Amino acid sequence: MCRVPTVSGSVGLAQGFWGGTGSWLGVIVCLVALICQSIHLGDLRRELSLIQKNKEDRAQVRRHHNPDDESFNLWPKEKRDLAGRRRRRHNGKHALLHLVPASFSSPDAFQDVTYISWKVSLHEGKAFELQRESVRVKHSGVYYIYSQGLYTDITFTMGQLVTRRAEGESGMGDILLRCVQSMPQDKLQAYNTCYSAGVFRLQKGDVISLVVPRYNASVDANGYSTFFGLVKL
Repeated sequence: MCRVPTVSGSVGLAQGFWGGTGSWLGVIVCLVALICQSIHLGDLRRELSLIQKNKEDRAQVRRHHNPDDESFNLWPKEKRDLAGRRRRRHNGKHALLHLVPASFSSPDAFQDVTYISWKVSLHEGKAFELQRESVRVKHSGVYYIYSQGLYTDITFTMGQLVTRRAEGESGMGDILLRCVQSMPQDKLQAYNTCYSAGVFRLQKGDVISLVVPRYNASVDANGYSTFFGLVKL
């Protein structure tokens, strides 16, 4: 005999089925919510990372465009040390003097010499004192000395001497550098440069001079052709 299910039995089966399905749907909805929240948190972390990187980039740009602002965020002792270093940069330890011609003269026809009066092209530090045709050294130390002359003279050889004499001493003094250059005999071709340089230990009060051992020498007066300089190392 076949038994037909009652209405109440069918309803109970349906309620069990849909009740189980509802539990699974709740779990799935929770998982989806957690995944969305995780994605959102990841986006927030990336945005915060970009904001931090932009701040660091702007700070680097400010430091790059303000190289002298070394005292930024320094403690008081560090600031004092920095100020001391800046003062020591200009206490005569490092200095330079670059000179270019102002005028030429050969006052004595019986002396085969041309003197050059100099003017300052570049001067840093306190190690030098210009005295028209000479330079007085104010700080003892090791110096790099250089000289150049562009000669337009048909005399068979031309060149210059760099000399040193102690303060108060008369005469030319000691020769530090000697430069000699052969010259063409054709006036149209008589253009030759003579360059010399060297490193010397100088004492306070030494007087350094450049002279051309020719009377009324023909020397190019342009600063890029004829010059004289000292650098304290």
